[in-house]
This record gives sequence, C-alpha cells and structure tokens, in this order.
Amino acid sequence: APTAIDNCCYPNNNLALVLSRFNTNYNTISATIPTPVVFAMDNGLNSTSILDGWLDMYDGGNFLNTNLASSISYSDNSVVANAAFGTGGQYFTRYLSSGATGSATPAIFVMAADVVNISSFSITGNLGADGAGTQDQTTFTITSNGIDYNCFVKRVYGATDPSVNQIMIIPSNAAVSQTIGATTDDNLHQLNSLNASTRIYYLLYAGNTAAFINNAQTTTIAQTFLNNVTDGSCTGTTITQTAGLASGATFPVGTTSNTFLATDGSGNSTTSSFTVTVNDTQLPTITCPANISVNNTPGICGAAVTYTEPVGTDNCSSPTTSQIAGLASGASFPLGTTTNTFRVTDGSANTATCSFTVTVTDTELPTITCPANVSVNNTPGICGATVTYTAPVGADNCSSPTTSQIAGLASGATFPVGTTTNTFRVTDASGNTSTCTFAVTVVDTEAPNSPSLSNITGECSATPTAPTTSDNCAGTVTGTTSTIFPITAQGTTVVTWTFTDGNGNTSTTTQNIIVDDVTAPVADIPTLTGLTGCSVTISTTPTATDACEGSITGTTTDPLTYSTVGGFIVTWTYTDGNGNTSTQTQSVTIIDCSGIEEVDAFEMDIFPNPSNGIFTLSFAELPSGQTSVKLMDAIGKVIYSNDIMNQMTQYDFSYLKAGTYYLQVVNGNKSVTKSIIITQQY
Repeated sequence: APTAIDNCCYPNNNLALVLSRFNTNYNTISATIPTPVVFAMDNGLNSTSILDGWLDMYDGGNFLNTNLASSISYSDNSVVANAAFGTGGQYFTRYLSSGATGSATPAIFVMAADVVNISSFSITGNLGADGAGTQDQTTFTITSNGIDYNCFVKRVYGATDPSVNQIMIIPSNAAVSQTIGATTDDNLHQLNSLNASTRIYYLLYAGNTAAFINNAQTTTIAQTFLNNVTDGSCTGTTITQTAGLASGATFPVGTTSNTFLATDGSGNSTTSSFTVTVNDTQLPTITCPANISVNNTPGICGAAVTYTEPVGTDNCSSPTTSQIAGLASGASFPLGTTTNTFRVTDGSANTATCSFTVTVTDTELPTITCPANVSVNNTPGICGATVTYTAPVGADNCSSPTTSQIAGLASGATFPVGTTTNTFRVTDASGNTSTCTFAVTVVDTEAPNSPSLSNITGECSATPTAPTTSDNCAGTVTGTTSTIFPITAQGTTVVTWTFTDGNGNTSTTTQNIIVDDVTAPVADIPTLTGLTGCSVTISTTPTATDACEGSITGTTTDPLTYSTVGGFIVTWTYTDGNGNTSTQTQSVTIIDCSGIEEVDAFEMDIFPNPSNGIFTLSFAELPSGQTSVKLMDAIGKVIYSNDIMNQMTQYDFSYLKAGTYYLQVVNGNKSVTKSIIITQQY
C-alpha cells in the first residue's frame, strides 16, 4: 500500500522527532551492546567516511550510497533534504559515544532517511580485517509500536580488529533482499528492491577485540532502538484508495490506474496515482496430432488424408488458430513428407505453433508387359539369328518410370543358338520395381559340312586319323565310325564317318582304307654261317622277319646232310603268304678228315663252343712232356701254333671270320682234333 509524508506526522514519527528521541534515549539504547568499544569518526562528523575508526577497524569505509548517488556526506545531528534519497527525500546522521576512543564503552553511528522510490541503499568501503576473521549475514522481523520491521544484519568478527556490526531496518517489505561483500576486506552491505519502502534506519557499532555479537543480542539492540525512537502518539495521515484494485487483488491484463487520497490530521488532503500494467507474456498453447504415415491410394500419386485440426488455448481470451503451412484435412497429399504447421495467436499477439508431418509413401509397383516368346531357326552359316522385338516400356501411377534391360540381348542383336531370357525392369521414383521376361529361342537346323576324304593306305594294316569338319555352331567336329581299327585285311575297306554337331544335326562321308603288302620278308641273319666238317647235317633252319606276318621259317629243296668231300650251296626261301618271297644261301664244305683222331686222349674241354672267338682250353690234368696246339681253318691251313704251358689257357680269335675251325693238340705220338665254331666277328 502507498504511504504519505506529512510535515507534522510521519508514520511512527518524522525524522526530527526520531533524532530527538535518539539523543534523549542514547544511553538506554547503547546499554544493550555487549562487549562494546568506542570507535572514532576520524574523518569528521560531516565527512563521507570513517578513515580507521580504531585499531584498523577500517581502511577507509562506511560510505553511504543509493542507486541515485554515491559517497553521501554525513549530516550529524541535522535533518536535511537530499535528492540522493529520491524526490522529497531527507535524512540525518548521528554519532554518540560513552567514553574515549578505544574505551570499552558503547559508541553508535545512526543514519535515518525518508526515501522515495529508490531501488537500493548500500554501505561500501574497505575494512581493516583484510580478509582475516569471519563475516556472516542474517535477517529477522520485529514489531514496534504496531508496525512490523525487517532487519538486515552484516557482521565481521574474529580478526584482530574490532568487530564491525551493521543493522539496516525498514518497515516490512517482502521484496527487499540484502547483499554483502565476498571477503572480510569488503565493507559492502546493500539492500535491493527498495522501491516501495519509505524509511531506512542504519546502525553501526563495534565489538571490542573482534567480539562476536550473536543473533539474540543483535535482535535486542534493534528492538530497543525502535522502541526508543518511535511511538504511537501521532495519529498520522489516513490513506484511502479511490480508484483501481486493492493490493493482493488479481489485476487484469492491461493497465489499471490506482488512485489514493491522503488526508492529514488537519483535514488537508492530496492524491497520488500509479498504474499496474499486467503484460500477458504467457504464450498460448497448441498441440498438433501425431505424425501421419500412409501409403498412396491405388492408381493415384498421393493419398487423401484426414486429421483433427488442432485448436489452440490461452490463459486469457479465446485465441485464433490458423494453418500457416501444409494442406487442409481431407486434401490429397502428394508423395513424400508434407509439414503441416498451425499457429495460435492470443489477444496480446503472443503466438505459438505446432507442426506435424503427413508422409505418403508410394508402395504401388510400376507395371510392365513383355512381348511373347520368340522362336526362330539359325541364320545359315551362323550359330545364331538376328532377332528384333518391341522393347517393353513400363508405366507407373506417379512419375515417368525408368525402364532398363537387365538380362538378355537388345532387339536387333544376334541371338545365340539356344534360349536367351530377356528381362526388363521398370523403376519408379520411389524405388519400386517390377520386371517381366520373355524368351528368344534360336534352333540350330544346320548340319556339319561333309568333307571329301583322301584314301588311306598301308601294307600290313591301316588306322586313319579321325577326320574333322566345320560346323556353324560346334566349330570343329570330329567324325566317328563303328569300324574297328586297325584294319588288317588286305584290300580296300570303305569306312563311313558320321559328324554330329551336338544340336541333333548330322552328316556323313566315306573314306577308302587300302591295305596292300608289297614288301618281301627280310632274313634275320643277313649272311648264314657256312658249315664245314668231315660230314655236315643242317639241323638249324634259318628264319626271316616279315613286316606283316612276323617270323617266317625258311624252306629249301636242297639236301640237309652232306658227307662227300667238296663244297655245296643250300638255298633257303622265305614266303610271307601275301605273294612276296625272298631267298638266302648257305655254304657247306666237306673236308677230308683222314688221320684226325676224334678220341679225346687228353680229357680236355673247350668252352664256350660255339663262341665269338674267345674260348678256354682246359685239361683235367696237363699231359707230361711237350704239348702243342694248332688252329686250322676248314681247308687245313694252320692259323696259329704254340706250346701249351698251363692246365687252363684262354685264346682270343675274335678277329677271325665266323665259321668252323679245327683245334689240334699234340703230345708225343698222340693228337686230338676238335672242331671250333666262331659265330660272329668283332
């Protein structure tokens, strides 16, 4: 509620009366301070600060300030007007002590002010504690002479300096708060949000040797001060509200003018008005439906979507709701996401919006139709065929879709023999796809070429190499036949070759295989060994080898036994059975063997015999006396002669021609002759 100032009566006394009563009742008030000490106003009673106080209580502090002015000068024992306290504001300061500086007696510094619409009052400067000791703050409420007061306390104590105790007192105002400095070095003590307050009391007193003055003691000091400087004897000024609403009422949005009439005890009156403006800063509210997601309507590139349109609400008037983006309920929404935004506006032009999305998904597949299957024969000479067809084109409910061939061959291409599957895919703008397929079948009806084959000849047999030919698809095709190879029958054999291309097409051709043996047998021993002896019987029949018939035994019309001295020729004939013959001769020589003793009188052995000309002559026992040996050819010519010195002797006549030779051993009047056959030369 508003207050009024009157020259005769201020609520609970004007400043002059307060000053007078403080001077009168100082002793009663100061007696409530426990463990006091006197500090000095060492910068003067009408200066702006206290320099030290006593024992470094200050480092220049106790400056008076409001939000309108700083470092307000003291006005000791005098009420003066000062705009620092607002328009029409006034104040006084007063310092009283009970003894000399530093004595353990009380001293109080008081400031009282009538204030008009100031926002803050503060005490600033530096304290001598310099960061040592402790500071604290507290608030409490007391009542004096029927009026409630808020008390704000700051204390700095526990250092070696005198403790500094400050009390700020105002008539009850719940909006007011206090602020103190961050450290014990900072004298800051400030009241905030004072605008509705009209009176401030400020008390400063010190505690000896940093003494702590507790809450109960501080409350007693404040209560005693108020009880002794104010009373209820002044009827004061009456205030009546003539317009507007009472404090605590609910004021409507907008501006309400409140007018008050103040009347003093003499009947004098004045009015004052102020406005209460309530701004509607509360936004209206609006809630949109949840996001909507639907599939497209079949055959349509979108979907009709209905929803409940949101309606905004407000703490005041009925707000207006409008859609500022998107489409109305029931409209056909396009594919994709459409953001629908609604705005609500109240009577104070506060707005709020909400949004929700409508998402239409294209789930409809595009369509595509392929042509019918195609079947053609191959182009002659080519393993395929050129095929043309009409490529399919897809359709969609929305945009123009993209059609592409993903398998097979394009129209007009050469399709290979067999079945080619052609697949086409259509894709719409939403990624939906469809496919269709059709087959192009090319049938190979062309048989492999029939080659002309040369005759194949052989003497004993013939095995032809399987012939090849070309085919439009298979490329090189190898012929096959049921004839078994090799062919050994003499004469001409006709072989039929069949060529198959693997696609069911065949061709045939014939080939003459001629077997004609024109080579005579060849004797196994190019020169037959001549036979020599007293008599000869041919017991070994010579052989020949024929390229076709293999081994062939010779035949002869000549005798096989001879005993008449002289030379004879035996003719051997080899016939292969295919009309081819060859002949070979063998000599036979009969010598006069008179006087050749065939009896082995020396029990000797010749081995090996026949031999290649190297043989060994051994005796069971070497004959006593001179023993000699001679080697003679078939006509008795001595080839070799020597004495026998050992029981076993090896001879080397490998340099002699193959034939029959005679070895004669003589000891005294005894001799033994044996035939030696040398079969080959080296």
